Amino acid sequence: MQSKHILVLNCGSSSIKFAVFSLENNKHIYHGIIDNINNDNCHLSYTAHGILCGKHIRGKSTHDALFTIINLIKQDKDICNKLVAIGHRVVHGGNDFKQSTIISKENIINLKKTITLAPLHNPANILGIEQCLLAFPNLKNIAVFDTAFHARMPNLASTYAIDPDIANKYGIKKYGFHGINHNYVYDEVCKLMGKGAINIISAHLGNGASICAIKAGVSVDTSMGFTPLSGLVMGTRSGDIDPGIHQFLATQLKLSIGEITNMLNKQSGLLALSKCSYDMRQLEKKYNDGDRDAILAINVFCYKIAQHIAAYMVPLQTCDALVFTGGIGENSPFIRDIVISHLNFLNLKLCHKSNNDQANINNLISQETSKMNIFTIKANEELMIMKSTYEIISRGD
Repeated sequence: MQSKHILVLNCGSSSIKFAVFSLENNKHIYHGIIDNINNDNCHLSYTAHGILCGKHIRGKSTHDALFTIINLIKQDKDICNKLVAIGHRVVHGGNDFKQSTIISKENIINLKKTITLAPLHNPANILGIEQCLLAFPNLKNIAVFDTAFHARMPNLASTYAIDPDIANKYGIKKYGFHGINHNYVYDEVCKLMGKGAINIISAHLGNGASICAIKAGVSVDTSMGFTPLSGLVMGTRSGDIDPGIHQFLATQLKLSIGEITNMLNKQSGLLALSKCSYDMRQLEKKYNDGDRDAILAINVFCYKIAQHIAAYMVPLQTCDALVFTGGIGENSPFIRDIVISHLNFLNLKLCHKSNNDQANINNLISQETSKMNIFTIKANEELMIMKSTYEIISRGD
């Protein structure tokens, strides 16, 4: 399939990442993002054939942003004529979708049933699929699920201690997220270490954040759960809290369950603790300037990360590598340093020169005497989506 291409769409609630990959060398020909959708500063930036381009797009909805991307691809006739499939990131697959799947009319109906499980993400994911089915009716569309990598998680880790009949009826269990990137990170570390089956802890740290324990290629536990709200402190999400807080706040603040859930998703986390921002670059500056709220926010953020890393030694027992990935994980030596400082009992040792080298991505940042290797790996969900898409179409399913 030389000189054939795959389009990848990663639709979020406020941004859309996209890429066109050549199957000849797995390199992207187009790679870009439309961010700040529904805001006045909505912006398209992309690289096409090695040339950086960009422009502001005012007042655009997710629908219009998708239309902009599709038109951009269609205008490049050489690229468009070589497209053989489109891969889509879908955040939540529920119980019905445990592996990447070719989209059909029946699948669209079943996909829409998952919207209640991920109301912030799945509507945009599904809209992207529907737009592409209309724009490219002759191409196969493949859904690649964030939850699929966690589908083999043991019941011991995925089961909640509630009435099993209720849990089974409504599909209430730990699903986990960021699975596409956790899977990618695992494959990359295997290459870096020259081994085929290892145990790692993957720390995907960004505005959304999760930790995953991966044993010989299988996700055996992860910090996000039934929804992406649980687990670590995140940009605007609270992470784990006592579930009784819902009822307490409903009584004290006269809020509905929906309003409280919205607060925990959009008005909590680093934003709430710092009282100013969830941008880690701003928070680090304020931390170094002695801002007490920023200091608390960062310290709580790092403490929770370290707690989960330590906890995942239980399912793994032995671990070959700890990996930092995601926007913060890749780019913040400061955060990595604080996290590791909590884990002295595991005998983890950063090489401070390597850790502080901003160009040192996809590389080792630990000392030789560290009990386990520590890596930074640049997140690349789009490449993993492309590979999953190609795997399915090459089977002729």
